Amino acid sequence: MIRRNKYTHDELNSGQLSYGSDKHTRDAAGKRTGSTFEIAGILNFKNMSLRESDYNLYEAIDKVIARKVKVYYVPGIEKSHKVILEGEKYDITRIDPDNEKTFLYLYLERVNV
Repeated sequence: MIRRNKYTHDELNSGQLSYGSDKHTRDAAGKRTGSTFEIAGILNFKNMSLRESDYNLYEAIDKVIARKVKVYYVPGIEKSHKVILEGEKYDITRIDPDNEKTFLYLYLERVNV
């Protein structure tokens, strides 16, 4: 079942993203034969600019942050989820909630396919 964003606030108007996880299919020998993306939810998002402190933090741990987006707070979203945004797949490297738990800031790293 796909959970849709229940909020219809016009602030997050950059588009929609899908989050979920990859499900792998295996043959009788146990080898992976393919994978499909299973959507857990769809959220409206707003593109955010990366601060210099964001760059410094991820440069120290050898990660390249491709995007930072703002979404409404979702209790079930985890760093293990993948994000599909504008046709590209991303890993979630950090989830940063705001103080009121109204919004989440997702730091995304592009997946090498």
